Amino acid sequence: MSPRFTIAIPVYERLFGFEEALDSALAVRGCTEILVADNNSSHDEFSTICASKNDSRIRYVKHEKNHGIYGNENKCAELATGDFIAILGSDDIIAPDIYERFLRAYRSFPEVDVFFGPYTVFSETIAECEVERIYPTGQISSQQFLEDAVALGMRFPVLFVARREKMLRFPFVTEPHSSNDLLWIYSNASALHLFAH
Repeated sequence: MSPRFTIAIPVYERLFGFEEALDSALAVRGCTEILVADNNSSHDEFSTICASKNDSRIRYVKHEKNHGIYGNENKCAELATGDFIAILGSDDIIAPDIYERFLRAYRSFPEVDVFFGPYTVFSETIAECEVERIYPTGQISSQQFLEDAVALGMRFPVLFVARREKMLRFPFVTEPHSSNDLLWIYSNASALHLFAH
């Protein structure tokens, strides 16, 4: 049986890019839920856009108070129904085959907790994108992952697929920090089964 997959989009106030992000999530083959977690915005535009898509996979939730950026991401993990979750920035897009790629990894390594690709910075065209970190495809030990960071600097893609249970067990630090996602992966790497693609 294939694990259920949630794409969570935490949002707050800014509409720029949101509909494109949502459309890209809707295009992901195998996605069972798209959770839009509104961090108590002053408007209802996110709800209106979600309703306009008329897709039962979309679940819109508006918090009664603002939990901060990473507090909202922790709320996404709490609210998601999928076994695995990808947190998509509200001005980012996700590849339509991410779940299929993940599923191949999961079938070869069912213990996987975090599935990730290279750290890539995109420009105007694909030809101009910079790929900074390419790991060999397959299971990567936490020791290899941490040694790589020591040798080459910390880099981890903003978008990854994680086991929801582990995101609940190891929530993001919610206090302001320059890179809470880096803090999350590098501080918890030894407790996670990692798979690079």
